[in-house]
Amino acid sequence: MRFRLAGLLVLLLLGAAAAQARLLPALDTFSPHATMQSLAAETQRIAALFVAYRAEPRLDTGIELRNAVHRASEQLLDLSDLPAATRRKDGARALAALADILLRLPEIPAGSIPGAPGQASALPARWTLPGTEIRIERMGAPDAPPDFRFSRATVARLDEFHAQVSDQPPLRPAAITDWREAQVQMAGPLFPPALVERLPAPLRSTVLETTVWKILAAAAVTLASILAVLAWVVLVRRWARGTAPLRRTARWLSVPLVLALVVVVAHVLIDSEVNLSGVLSDAETLGATFLLYGAGAWGAVLAFRLVAEAIIASPRVSDDSYDAHLLRLLARVAGLFAAAVVLVYGANAIGIPALGLVAGLGVGGVAVALASQSTVENLFGGVSIFADRPFRVGDTIRFAAAHGVVESIGPRSTRIRGPDGTLTTVPNADIAKAHVTNLSVRSRFLFDHRVTLPPGTGEGEVSRVLDALRGLLADQPTVSPGEGLSRVRLVALTPLAIEIQVYAQVVAADQDAFLQVQEALLLRILQQVRPPAPPPAA
Repeated sequence: MRFRLAGLLVLLLLGAAAAQARLLPALDTFSPHATMQSLAAETQRIAALFVAYRAEPRLDTGIELRNAVHRASEQLLDLSDLPAATRRKDGARALAALADILLRLPEIPAGSIPGAPGQASALPARWTLPGTEIRIERMGAPDAPPDFRFSRATVARLDEFHAQVSDQPPLRPAAITDWREAQVQMAGPLFPPALVERLPAPLRSTVLETTVWKILAAAAVTLASILAVLAWVVLVRRWARGTAPLRRTARWLSVPLVLALVVVVAHVLIDSEVNLSGVLSDAETLGATFLLYGAGAWGAVLAFRLVAEAIIASPRVSDDSYDAHLLRLLARVAGLFAAAVVLVYGANAIGIPALGLVAGLGVGGVAVALASQSTVENLFGGVSIFADRPFRVGDTIRFAAAHGVVESIGPRSTRIRGPDGTLTTVPNADIAKAHVTNLSVRSRFLFDHRVTLPPGTGEGEVSRVLDALRGLLADQPTVSPGEGLSRVRLVALTPLAIEIQVYAQVVAADQDAFLQVQEALLLRILQQVRPPAPPPAA
């Protein structure tokens, strides 16, 4: 709980400091000269803030320092090629590399930079620092106000340029002579410099541009976050067991919410207090972004399911009705679509362009369609089943050689429980094309039996049996009256038997009710056709 409150407090302070940063005027990038002057002024201001923070580490001064770095990198460097998730960190790293490089290059006369006071020539589209490949280019449309920044190509190669001059001493005095090392050693107020300096030398050594103690601290925060999420999952699984679908879905929805909250708090602690650098910093940020969008996608799926269950739980919809299963199917489809949208935005945030991803899906659409043809066909088959309503969950159906009770209709398949207890899963595409007989919706059942009399039975006895059977059907209330709906007819004379057809349509609610009526009719028929018992012997 303390960590959550601390993370929330840090977020609020970050928001307040960001608001203060927005009140500062934009940096002057009207010309290459203005950009170079702004860079010099901002690096001096950042250096002064860094020295003040090192002397007295406080949360507010740390946030002010970070905002100053981000403001300079975002307004002086073209960071458009960097992933959105790591843009601020990579921009700060690029700014530090550029500051180190410029300290080790001969000073450029201010009057020789395009845009300097007194120059009458028009501003060029780009300008390259003498003796280097570092370039400043104009951004935006030609009719837009001039905005000169260090180019994307320069930002991409700053690590390469920094490696070429990192072993050289600075040519000018400065408050910070090694900006990259200052970034590596920078930490939040929870880890003041005096505490860090007392750590053993192996913990202060650098691995992958990050000190060992920072790696261990970040690993501890990550492990604690994983354990917290797993503990919550265990609790939710216990609380959700045996509950109604609405409550079960609501409790499981808390899992992605808790996951997102834990990821945000852990990222704030690692980013603001531990302050990883280099590739480990990017990996942590990308991982946190991936988990955050993954939790968002998971939450979207469960949120649509929760809405569907809330509607189903209302008195107007029963849990096993047609509308309930249709709502669940629509919730699944809508949830998957929403999750896909969230994941596309997440891919864009970690460096996979959303438009490029969508275009890639369009180019590979034929292959995807061929690969998922059966899945899409089954999905539309399920939709057609819900639209046409040939049967519902709980109905007894017969199609092809299958027969049983429909247990569920999903987005891909329909499950049918056979009379012997076996469960058959049928793709929706197949059952949508088949000739399905819904035995549960019929209002009448066919009673069609043959009664046989011995071949020597006289005409009078046959007539008596016919009249008796006709009267039997007429007295039965469940037999539908009317011409052609019930009949008793002499249908065959053979050397072996005299056959009488007893045909009727029986009104019954279901198969079991019909079998009861059929049993009663057969017993009464037996009484009519049974030969009379012989008289008792004298």
